[in-house]
Amino acid sequence: MQRLLMVFVFLFLISSNSVLLGSIDSLSYYYARDDYKNALRHLKKVDKTALSDQQYADYCIIGAELNHYIGDFNKAIEFFDRARKIKWLDKEDEIEILMSGFKTYIDIADRKNAEPIFGELEKKIEKHDVDSALLLKYNLLVVNYFDLIGERDKSMRYALKALNLIDASGTLAHKTSIYITIGEIMRTNNKPQKALKYYAKAEEIAKKEKLYNALGKIYNNQSIVAKDAGDIKKSLEKLENSARMYRLGRGEVAAAPAYYNLGIQYIDAGEHKRGQKYIRKVLDIGIANGFDKAKYFGFYGMGYYYDTLNQFEEAEHYYLKALEIAKLQKNPPNSGRVYESLYKLYDKNNLSEKALKYYVLNHEIIDSLKISENEAVIEGLEAKYQLAQKEKENKALRLKQTHQRFSFFVGGGIILILIIVLVFLYVTLRNKRRQNKLLALQKEQIDNKNNQLSELNEAVLEQKQQLEEVNHIKDSMFSIISHDLRSPLSSVYMLMRMINEQGLDTEKGLSMVKELSREVNQSLFLLNNLMIWANINIQEIQPYFESFSVRSIVDEAVSFFKNDLEFKKLTINTKLDENPQVWADLNMTQSVLQNLLSNAIKFSDDSGEIEIKATQEADKVCIAVEDYGVGIAPEKINEILEPAVRLQKGTLGERGVGLGLHISNIYMQAMEGELKIVEKQPGTRAEVWFILGD
Repeated sequence: MQRLLMVFVFLFLISSNSVLLGSIDSLSYYYARDDYKNALRHLKKVDKTALSDQQYADYCIIGAELNHYIGDFNKAIEFFDRARKIKWLDKEDEIEILMSGFKTYIDIADRKNAEPIFGELEKKIEKHDVDSALLLKYNLLVVNYFDLIGERDKSMRYALKALNLIDASGTLAHKTSIYITIGEIMRTNNKPQKALKYYAKAEEIAKKEKLYNALGKIYNNQSIVAKDAGDIKKSLEKLENSARMYRLGRGEVAAAPAYYNLGIQYIDAGEHKRGQKYIRKVLDIGIANGFDKAKYFGFYGMGYYYDTLNQFEEAEHYYLKALEIAKLQKNPPNSGRVYESLYKLYDKNNLSEKALKYYVLNHEIIDSLKISENEAVIEGLEAKYQLAQKEKENKALRLKQTHQRFSFFVGGGIILILIIVLVFLYVTLRNKRRQNKLLALQKEQIDNKNNQLSELNEAVLEQKQQLEEVNHIKDSMFSIISHDLRSPLSSVYMLMRMINEQGLDTEKGLSMVKELSREVNQSLFLLNNLMIWANINIQEIQPYFESFSVRSIVDEAVSFFKNDLEFKKLTINTKLDENPQVWADLNMTQSVLQNLLSNAIKFSDDSGEIEIKATQEADKVCIAVEDYGVGIAPEKINEILEPAVRLQKGTLGERGVGLGLHISNIYMQAMEGELKIVEKQPGTRAEVWFILGD
């Protein structure tokens, strides 16, 4: 298509450092990259008088999609109406703009306007040989349409059609979208377990392909299922994940609906301040980005917040603000929501006249929506009746013609007998072919089952091998506990006896106390790593994300190894860029930094130097621990991150089991960060990368 060619041309110009401002190419470029904020900015700059017919068609399609995205349905329909007047050069573009209008009317529950577009789309899809990706998009829209009008069976049928198109279109993103849609149908049909099954399938693909927007939708739907089941804690947890995924996918604007749902649920759960924080965030996003949909829900959510606190004036103020935007957008369902809330607010505060006014307005909207729905049903029934009448007339005409032919052609009976014989033979042959196909299908199913059994056997063998590895590591761990922990405990016992006999008044006594403290500290650190490693092998780890400063954890790690540093006379140099914040699990991060510093101390020579640096690069923070000791051979770098118990001694005989870096690597992966061991001679540089805090 011409539009796709335009995008490639624009990408070429960008790579040559060309800047195109206010052109259809700029608009197409940002739209193709899903950069809707810049696309909206360029939409306003396009000189429509300089566009060709095809460029103007592309302009209308993108304008409709962008305004639908930000919730300005009036402008989306305005672009749709403009596009309907174009003498189309490309039939697929014509189908695309029809689908754009169809989607807009579905989203505002305008069945009356959606139905004729559906009929027109159905005819064009049947008439033209469209590509599988466009056909897939059409089927997904039809799923939402039948879901809107309550015909769940048809909705599911089209969802399964879309699923069958996946192999042709070849995109896992589409497959994820269909699984989500089928899950929603199951959920709305009160089948939560089946819904969760399809959400899980979608989540598996989305995580693998890093489809953050799809993950946001999946977690949002899982939140609804949890809420319906009464598990508010899980519902809020899923919503938090949903907002984070939307933010990673398309930024704060895309995360606004999840923030709104979080705010309302926290308010309903009695955590008003926390709920108000999220609602305020939605409002700020709407105002900063000119996003009317976010502004509407921000104002409405603030009204709801003050309503639950019985603060009448503030609640009324924000509800009326939300109503202004709903009226501006000509969105009856949104207006109805505000009318209902205002009616209840005034009724609660004994303002009967105002309560009655908004009660009537609310029911007028409800009645108008029902009338539109009933009119659409009546029109559909009339069309079916007219079709049935026409079919009846055609049947009568065919019967009359048959009688006439029979009267004129008496000898046709012989031919008819021959035809019957031929039909019988044809049916017999067709049935035989069907049986052959059925046998072939059964054979294929048996082959598939055999393949599945083979895969199952391989999985069992793999699990057996893993269990043998775990048993080997367990035996090694027990050996360490019996040797490396018993030995320091014996040293501690001997030091305690010497202190009892000689007292603490001498310099030697104080030195023994420091040595005792260092021995205990090393044993505790060793035991802690063993327990963490055992816990990782028993259950899946779940990080708790929060924002904290790098300096705080660095200071704590240095303090933890104070005695070891003094014992080896090591110098610590810290270089932190403006004390950056990280977004991670505090306990896991402390454990990672302690393991990195422990390794640096262990393999540093006496009177050496260790550097701890923290630098910010783009949206990440890097914390690096460098030593100038014995170093690590390049071929050993990947090996030391693997799960294996290795008895290792430091430069002064310090104990170690080789699990510290393995545990640190697992923790960094769980926190969506990264651990790097950089080859450096002499010494070692270990880097951990975190996402910036909010």
